[in-house]
Amino acid sequence: MLTVAVALALPALLAGCTPDEFGPLEASPTPLPLPGEPTDVADLDVGDCFSTAGTDDASTVRVLDCDRPHDREVYLSALLPDDASTPFPGADALAARAVDLCLDGFEAFAGIDYDASTALDIGWFAPGADGWQDGDRRIDCAILRIDDEGSPAESVGSLQGVAE
Repeated sequence: MLTVAVALALPALLAGCTPDEFGPLEASPTPLPLPGEPTDVADLDVGDCFSTAGTDDASTVRVLDCDRPHDREVYLSALLPDDASTPFPGADALAARAVDLCLDGFEAFAGIDYDASTALDIGWFAPGADGWQDGDRRIDCAILRIDDEGSPAESVGSLQGVAE
């Protein structure tokens, strides 16, 4: 009998309620935490997948399992042969060396020549003047999927051998 009473009363209770009475949905005052561990780019390893979303500066990324959505993957890491006494070559010269290094390793990782790829691009991390002075000579190359406009696009899984 109680079930019948509730079933009969329910339409009457709901008849006076409209979605507008509850008000618009508002964003939570505390944003949801982003997945992944904040990691200094100097601590990245080959095979690490990461996202640059939600990081405060260019020296921190969020390392994620490659099976989760991410926007980049480290595919090559190399130490430049310059010794500690070599003066900082400048950001432009170091960027040119990084591009050459990353392009040289691109096809072996992606399974396609860089110039033939329509969906992949490269990025890199190289030391700045302070890091260079402290002895950092490491360049890390990252591969990323791009959309039709050339902007970074999310990937799930490794980009190794995708030949896109």
